[in-house]
Amino acid sequence: MHGIGTALWAELKKAHHRHDLWVILASAGVIIGWVMAVECRHPTPEDLASFYAGLFYTYPLVNSIILPVAMAVLASRLWDVENKCDACKLLFTLQSPTALYTSKLVLGGLEVAAIAGLETLSVPVLGLLCHATQPLDGTQLAWLFFSAFGVSLMLFFLEFALSIGFANQVPALAIGLGGAFIGLFSAFFPAGLSVWLPWSYYNQLMTVGMDWNPTTREIHYYTNPYPVWPWLVLLVACLALGFVGRRLVERKEA
Repeated sequence: MHGIGTALWAELKKAHHRHDLWVILASAGVIIGWVMAVECRHPTPEDLASFYAGLFYTYPLVNSIILPVAMAVLASRLWDVENKCDACKLLFTLQSPTALYTSKLVLGGLEVAAIAGLETLSVPVLGLLCHATQPLDGTQLAWLFFSAFGVSLMLFFLEFALSIGFANQVPALAIGLGGAFIGLFSAFFPAGLSVWLPWSYYNQLMTVGMDWNPTTREIHYYTNPYPVWPWLVLLVACLALGFVGRRLVERKEA
């Protein structure tokens, strides 16, 4: 039996042939381009004075629309060959189910981190390009990365479990697309409902809010306390979904 390290190396080579890098770059590029179109188009001096606050407000909103679909695509591609070729039993003669499953989760986590990292790095770059006058808050920048990574990882675990459970990848992709619509409108849902919707956590982890005055057409950004309890939900959800995925892989071994 090959170990997890060998299995991960094999998954990295398969990711190269699947062109996963282009999926990562496309996902991050769409998000960054959307935010640029909203925040960097003819900014006024007042906009530049609150430029980073605008980014920290806009990025989670765009994430809630784009990343659910991106996570469904990454997860379905990661298990696509095993479904198409019904290759699990053959693979399990060469490596343990634990090694196969863990290596795919690690690779998926690295790909999710790459998307969140590119998004985070774009914040100071956009500030330089647009000549932002507001100081960049490093804590808010770190929070943007960890919130995007944490929620996306939970959605990846969910989509990966669906990809393993269904021979056809359409259900996983359909749920990812539906999650994008839920994420778009989740800011208007009651708190008691949002807590049960994993796609709403991009908005729940936001630390920057906005007030808009329709009379003066002025936007005022304000900061909220860093929410801790959603992180506990993310942790429990990732552990539970990881366990469910592991059991689904074990069933394919039988």
